[in-house]
Order: sequence, then C-alpha cells, then structure tokens
Amino acid sequence: LKNKRAQIIMMKTVIEQNNRTITSLKNQDFSSAIESSSEALRLCKMLQSSECQGSNSDFLDQCMLHSEVDEETGERPDQPFIYRSAIPLPPSVTNCGMIVSPILIFNAALASQLSADTLQNHICVKHLRRARCLYELAYSTAHDIDHNVLFQFVVLNNIAIIDQKIGDVAMAQACFEHLTSLLVLLIDQGCSERLRHIVGFLGTSLSCTAQMAAAA
Repeated sequence: LKNKRAQIIMMKTVIEQNNRTITSLKNQDFSSAIESSSEALRLCKMLQSSECQGSNSDFLDQCMLHSEVDEETGERPDQPFIYRSAIPLPPSVTNCGMIVSPILIFNAALASQLSADTLQNHICVKHLRRARCLYELAYSTAHDIDHNVLFQFVVLNNIAIIDQKIGDVAMAQACFEHLTSLLVLLIDQGCSERLRHIVGFLGTSLSCTAQMAAAA
C-alpha cells in the first residue's frame, strides 16, 4: 500500500514536471524546459510499467487535442512549419506505461529543437541531433502508432525540419512525402480538430519542397 501511494505521488510529480515544460516552452525559457522534461523522463523511468493504461487506441492524439493551437503558425508562411506545442498529460494518469513515455520524450525533443535556434552553430547542431534521436524514440515507443495520425504527423514534420537544417535533404524530402500521405488521410477522415493543429503545414510545405528540390 505504501509503495502504491509513493507511485501515485511520484506520478503527480511527473505530471507537474511536464506542466512546467509546457509553461517554459510557452515562455521560450528553453533551458528550464529541457531541465523539467529531463526530470519528468527520469522519474518516469523509475516508475516504468509495461501496462498500457486506458482503452483509447488514439490516446496520444487525444492528449494533443487538449494542447493549445499555435494560431500564429499560419501567419508565418515564409517560415518552415514546426509543431511547437508540448503535449499535456491528463491528471487521471496513474502510471508511466507505454502511453505516457512517448509524450514525455516528445516534449523533451521539442525543448531541444526549439532551444537550438538560440545557440551557437556547433552547439545548435548538437541540440538538433539530440532532438532528432528523441523524436525517433518517441515514434518507436508509441503504442498503436497507426491510430495516432496527428502524433505521427508532428513527429515526422519536426524531424524533417531538423534534417533540412543539418543538410540531410534526402531524408527531409522522404519525410515530407510521407507527411503528404498522412495529410490526405486526415482530410479523408474528416479530422477537422486534428487539422487545426497542423494548419501551418499547408502554407509552408510547398515552399519547403521547392527549396529542397533546388538544393538537390
């Protein structure tokens, strides 16, 4: 019973650290975001469970729909679309099973990616590569990834932006091609709420593709 109570308390701390990450990213305090997201991951690893809590196969997408939409994204057509919203955890979560870890890993990746723009060249690339590795880990550990199309989309989109920045044009192009097929899927399914979260992609994808074709 004591162990169970301790796990519940620690899980609440994980949620609090994740909330701090969200707040820090909103305030563009990237060093604090990296610190809190790393602490959330550390605690989650201590609590790691193989349970897959919850019955919704699209749990990741549902959590994302509770995050704020970056309304300014569509107003920056000259800038590559980066999904900038950290993903919140519902207060009802009680363990760090397969549905929680990808969210924490994604938020840690996002903190590293956004912090890179504020750093010197060699340190910037280091943060970008760290972010890319974390995004890949978030994708590979996600439960029912095929049912979480929005999560798939934003992970691959942010990886594509990183690849473009570090000069891996072929990988970026491959990601953008896959993103187009995911976008068609979301449109065919009539997922208007999910599409609101990636509306900026529509305004920048063509210009990004043209730039990469020219570079190739």
